[in-house]
Amino acid sequence: MYRQRTLASAVERVSGAFPVVLLTGPRQVGKTTLLEHCGSGDRRYVSLDDLDQRDVARNDPALFLQSHPPPATIDEVQYAPQLFSHLKLEVDRARRPGMYWLTGSQKFHLMQGVSETLAGRVAILDLLGFSQAETDGRAGRTAPFLPTAEWIAGAEARIGTWSAWLGGARIAAIAGAFVWWDALVARVPGLGPEGAAYLKARRTFWCGTLAAVELVVVRNVPGALWALL
Repeated sequence: MYRQRTLASAVERVSGAFPVVLLTGPRQVGKTTLLEHCGSGDRRYVSLDDLDQRDVARNDPALFLQSHPPPATIDEVQYAPQLFSHLKLEVDRARRPGMYWLTGSQKFHLMQGVSETLAGRVAILDLLGFSQAETDGRAGRTAPFLPTAEWIAGAEARIGTWSAWLGGARIAAIAGAFVWWDALVARVPGLGPEGAAYLKARRTFWCGTLAAVELVVVRNVPGALWALL
């Protein structure tokens, strides 16, 4: 069963503005499935996982593109970087949006060829694993994540609020633990000075543990995580 992806709306939007769309991401993350559901029925599909197609794309890129005219989806394009210069020629001849959709699993290997030949002609999108919104079926109501200046400012404000709240909670917890422990020690019959000293030492240990937890969690948890709370 297909699960809707948040990035689908972005694919459709940039495809209406750019001749080439490059969708990168790890293997088996759902790149091909996403493009299949975004594409129309007349869009051709070819995968360079097919060794015969890969051989043609490497040795005769012009023939390969003639065999798969736009609109076309070329899967795992990193296997034939020879295609990029020929894609540029085809795009410059027609200059129509949405001509070619490409997928690739080796992002850094792809970037060299794209930056040299398709600059200004390609929109690059990165697909990751399922988000919580996608898992919950809320992809259609959730925008793709973009760390804009406004988002960062809001996240920093939320971090400050959570840090202040958690800091206050830590102080209250430690103070409450001291009171509770001292009350417990006072009620133990026949404890004696040595026993009381031992229990007070344990009190100090556990309250120090609470402080250490606050130091590790509150101050070292990535800000983006607190911002999502």
